[in-house]
Amino acid sequence: MGRPDGIYFFSVMEDSIKHVAGTNHMMQIGKLQHDLARYLDPPQTLSDYVFGIDCYEELKKYYLHVEENRYGHCDWRGLCSLSDHKILMTRRLEYLSQKGYLAHGYRDLYYEKVEKKCLAARNLLVKEDVKGCKDFQGKKLCMLLDGVKEEEMGILSKVNGELEGYLDAHMDEYREYHMERNNDSCYG
Repeated sequence: MGRPDGIYFFSVMEDSIKHVAGTNHMMQIGKLQHDLARYLDPPQTLSDYVFGIDCYEELKKYYLHVEENRYGHCDWRGLCSLSDHKILMTRRLEYLSQKGYLAHGYRDLYYEKVEKKCLAARNLLVKEDVKGCKDFQGKKLCMLLDGVKEEEMGILSKVNGELEGYLDAHMDEYREYHMERNNDSCYG
């Protein structure tokens, strides 16, 4: 039950009875919840690849390495990608709330506690790079990332719990997902 070509949460609707004018996709809420659970507790079988919440630790290793070795340059693309991901997650949380999948609105909390702090870390890194990383503050950057990671895990754990609750409450609609979750060892 893997995904051969990346992450996807939507599928083209096959049931024309459920089709609503102006939409041609149906949210795969079961897949989204499964992938969110994997994001929070990534599998350890990806060899050289890092997935989910583990990305923070990998970035921190790199920034401490740069601080120790004083390269004069620091690759900030990883933190820019992480910031972009936080922006998208804020939008996803808004969408999930608007569609009724979440009882609580996490968008504003996620924006304040995760997205803005991640942007602050990114801006610090860019500033350090512009200065030639002469006094690179890797430890300060790592402390910022630790705070972002902790906040994100707390918020997304609550979101994951609500999505599981939603799926359980709508079991008839998501029976196929529940069968897969109960029969497939990769679903925990």
